[in-house]
Amino acid sequence: MKSKIKLPSSWQTITENSDESCLDFSVNINPLGIPGTVKQQLSNPADITGVYPDPYCKYLSSCLAEKYNVNADTILCGNGADDLLYRLVFALKPKHAVIIEPTFEEYNRALELVGCEVQHYMTKAENNFILDEGILSVVQSDCDILFLCNPNNPTGQLVEPQLLKKNHKAVL
Repeated sequence: MKSKIKLPSSWQTITENSDESCLDFSVNINPLGIPGTVKQQLSNPADITGVYPDPYCKYLSSCLAEKYNVNADTILCGNGADDLLYRLVFALKPKHAVIIEPTFEEYNRALELVGCEVQHYMTKAENNFILDEGILSVVQSDCDILFLCNPNNPTGQLVEPQLLKKNHKAVL
């Protein structure tokens, strides 16, 4: 007989218990499966094979620009969040960064590749991993980039809007 997994209350906001199993929302997998419309499109791959996708996503960018009434030049498409994250870090080549922990590990990996000095600001389990005002003293004028995952992955915690609006020499 399987025992039910008991999760800390802080994790209840990002997981669901269902028949002795947990759904992990920290990965990009749809727990409901592939949507029917996607299955239908994939059923005839002859229409999409043999053609390289547009590496600049011009058609997608133009469609998004039209839908959201913005200039297509302001839209950057990528092959997932990792791709865009690495592009950002390689373009900026920051020297000093702050990462709020625990969080998505790729921030640190990307920064290490450009030789960035990384300061980790740890949120505390006893505070339910909520970001507090201590972050304001960590973000100094020499901080080139701050990674603020909101909602946080893996905790699911949201940053309090009041904290984001704090008038301080540090800019979040």
